[in-house]
Amino acid sequence: MMLTAGLLLSACVTPKKPAVEAFPNLEAAKTSLFDHRNEILALLPEGSIVEHTGSPDRKRTVFKCNEEETLFSWPSTSDTKVTLETDLWAHAHQVEQEWGARPEWRLEWDETAGGTTNLYMKHENGMSLNMFIHNDTHWLSIAGFTACFPIPDYNRFSEY
Repeated sequence: MMLTAGLLLSACVTPKKPAVEAFPNLEAAKTSLFDHRNEILALLPEGSIVEHTGSPDRKRTVFKCNEEETLFSWPSTSDTKVTLETDLWAHAHQVEQEWGARPEWRLEWDETAGGTTNLYMKHENGMSLNMFIHNDTHWLSIAGFTACFPIPDYNRFSEY
């Protein structure tokens, strides 16, 4: 989906402080990101998910967290179609209320150039998630980046 690729790129934020290793490896970083994404989806009403597509388990692209190319962040996107009765605004406000109470998360509302409202969530370890609410089409997109992790013997032509 072209929309998903654009949304993922809009979720990228340049770090303001030096990158730190938050996870020992790619698998641990992916697991944490997927667990947090699934926690957001679990707040949807039971039976409301019609279709869900997520990032493939492997991707070609990782983003460097530092100039030395020793730490990296892995991108992820998912799109979830919900029933017509599902109120994605209510879901987003529930996520905001529950996650906003967690001191390790910083949340802020934003709007894309195309007018899509999104809830941006940044963890103190560097992980980021961005919920894009498409209430008119009943789609919820979640784009994110893992916190930083090392890749020994990094090769820009390898899949990660």
